[in-house]
Amino acid sequence: MSKSYKKRLHFHRMGILKKLIPVSILPLLIVVLLVTVQILSQAPGKWSVDTIVLSTVDATTVYEAHSGSDTVALITDAKGRSFVVSQMKPTEASRVLKAGTSYTATYASEFGRLHIRGLCKENGDTIIDINKSIKVYESNRTASTVICLVCLGIMVVLFIIVFIFFCKEERKQIKHLKKKIKQLSLSSPIN
Repeated sequence: MSKSYKKRLHFHRMGILKKLIPVSILPLLIVVLLVTVQILSQAPGKWSVDTIVLSTVDATTVYEAHSGSDTVALITDAKGRSFVVSQMKPTEASRVLKAGTSYTATYASEFGRLHIRGLCKENGDTIIDINKSIKVYESNRTASTVICLVCLGIMVVLFIIVFIFFCKEERKQIKHLKKKIKQLSLSSPIN
């Protein structure tokens, strides 16, 4: 008899779980996406520094979470490496950067592309300030952390609402079945 009660108890617990899972899917997907992006984004301490000789300036499209797609500069050095310069439009880069000139580039490898984080002329004049790039990185990381915490908080609130208002019958049945199982265990003879 108690096996039947335990099966019914399991059935009602699974009913609660089935109601809780849908409210967790979207918040968890957002958290997983943001955490993945942060893991794949190189931290400033891992950025590379190299002297590059500019060969060409072109255009490329980048996708930003807050602004969608954007056309930015893509520079190629004499070694054939391409660098995304998301801080500059192609026209601005063509005006400021000169082919055949050496630059000190600080860059990160992200999502299969090299992204310029700092760029200086040979004489030390700053074109792209690395400190601004570090602040952007830290700001993005902080924003991602806050969004993750908000999503998890929303998920917990939704769990509570669903559990309290939409799982009344399951909770009532579980309480009843636990009481029956306890009564059966107390009344059964000890072997």
